[in-house]
Amino acid sequence: GTGTFRLALHSGVSGRPIELITDERGPGKGTREVSDDPRPYNLMVESTNLDWSFSVEEIVAATAARTPRDIP
Repeated sequence: GTGTFRLALHSGVSGRPIELITDERGPGKGTREVSDDPRPYNLMVESTNLDWSFSVEEIVAATAARTPRDIP
């Protein structure tokens, strides 16, 4: 229970920090959604005395353009 896990999102272009995703002591789990402009990212992990894993899923929102035949 003395381990630490810190995960932060950084810009893949400039390297600047964008958001701290989690900063935990001891074992844990969870889900986190982050919303930002499209760009390359780096995830920075700092951890001691813990086994860890994480995954990233990209959600892409799209809309269909209306064509003249769609308009009543």
